[in-house]
Amino acid sequence: MVAAVDTMAYARTGGVPWHREGFAVSDDLTPEQLAEAAQITWTVSKRPSYTINEPVYSENVGLLNDPAHNHIVRDDNNTILGVCSPEGWHPFQNVEIMAFYKKFCEAGHMSMETAGSLRDGRDIWALAKYSPGFTLPGGDQIEGYCLMANSHKPGKAFKVLNTPVRVVCHNTLQMALRQTDATGMFKLAHRNEFNPAIFKEVEQVLGLANEQLAAFQQQTEVLASKQVKVADFEKFVAQLLAPELLQEEGNKGFDGKTVELRDQFRNGTHAAKVCEAMELSPGADLKSAKGTWWGAVNAVTYVMDHEARSNVKGGALYNSWFGRNSTHKRKALDLATEYALAA
Repeated sequence: MVAAVDTMAYARTGGVPWHREGFAVSDDLTPEQLAEAAQITWTVSKRPSYTINEPVYSENVGLLNDPAHNHIVRDDNNTILGVCSPEGWHPFQNVEIMAFYKKFCEAGHMSMETAGSLRDGRDIWALAKYSPGFTLPGGDQIEGYCLMANSHKPGKAFKVLNTPVRVVCHNTLQMALRQTDATGMFKLAHRNEFNPAIFKEVEQVLGLANEQLAAFQQQTEVLASKQVKVADFEKFVAQLLAPELLQEEGNKGFDGKTVELRDQFRNGTHAAKVCEAMELSPGADLKSAKGTWWGAVNAVTYVMDHEARSNVKGGALYNSWFGRNSTHKRKALDLATEYALAA
């Protein structure tokens, strides 16, 4: 599957996902009911690691325990998801992840949107809608979503992301959360088991989502109000996706003459696709986006979400949220804001 989706359920009101996978369910499911529908109620366990006591397997072979390692195993089908140390890594169960949303759903502050499993269960996610969002000039609607994701692979953390969605093209945007690292995500390592203090910390992060969306609205309004100069847009794309083309003394073609950066973007590359998306992607003609820095951000986001998925390691959905595509989207928002404020 191009999106690396194992199982997935989605609320009917949210529409069919771009990757066309999963199945529709009722719009009013509780987090527990959505977990059941998405088939992610299974658990994982840490199990001892063994190997044979001879170089080659035989009928009389014995087993050797490896005391330095445990295997992380999916309990419903015995899929090995990773290897960890006996101490220092604790599994976060899928139903524990879903429970974070319960308080907000019961209070009517959130509604469950999607949940599912990626990469044989190594990654679990649940997405909830918390706000109808806001509308930029020309009817450009942005809705507020909060994503929680957990990895059953050592070295990967439990994450919370504030992920607004641009409705016209289903672009998934990313904005920084309180207590985040450089990626703009709130993270919890698997060093400790879930306890009341950790539960409260995650609830606080979720509770701030609306405040952060208000700040994001101000940022997008600035971007939508600033027109883009062609030369600045080309430099913006090059900085993100083709930095090797930037030179201190200008951009030189094969004949030694100065040429436009866009002329140096190779056809089929992400840089060339972003230039095309700036003019042709869904929503590019809206007042908020046409010729603005908001349009530039969404040109990058559109390519990362919809055009850069066929050859991405790990699946498009995973990379849109957590991988290289996610990094490009976050950097695009930051860099475009710098250009807009300097204009």
